[in-house]
Amino acid sequence: MKTILIADDERNLLLSLSEGLRFYDSNFTVITAENGQLAMDVLNSRRVDLLVTDLKMPAADGFDLLADALKKHPRLPVIVMTAFSNPDIERKLRAFGITDYLEKPVEFMDIAETVSCVLNGTQAKSYGNRLQLLSKAFHYLNLKKRRTHQEGGDHARGNNGSAEQCYEHPEDIRGR
Repeated sequence: MKTILIADDERNLLLSLSEGLRFYDSNFTVITAENGQLAMDVLNSRRVDLLVTDLKMPAADGFDLLADALKKHPRLPVIVMTAFSNPDIERKLRAFGITDYLEKPVEFMDIAETVSCVLNGTQAKSYGNRLQLLSKAFHYLNLKKRRTHQEGGDHARGNNGSAEQCYEHPEDIRGR
């Protein structure tokens, strides 16, 4: 089992990603944290194979989380998601050795494929009907959440294109 820690202050996104990733691969154990401090607490209390984090969060932001996590776990692979991409953010990420990130809003399959690539150290392949099925299932989960969580909030969707390919060098994500 691979343990994935997802840190993001968007509750609906956390629920969608955790349910979607568990459905995508039954070998994933997903832990969620609604802010950077809670994520640090998880990292200090158990082994995590991958950290997926947003940058803007309360209590401790993504940069605080990255500093703490990578100081204590320098080989921990990290995937960063942000809706606030700019040259300053990119410069700060490069200082942590992170050269790529996912821009929000993000398609579920982009995250799922990237997670799979990072954890397996391979390039993603097209899984044909499985990807279509998973995409439909994730869309269903989002529709269900919109009906049950009338308080609003974003969920994982967007126009980043397909996740048919991963990074040529998985170490570009972080930690490999």
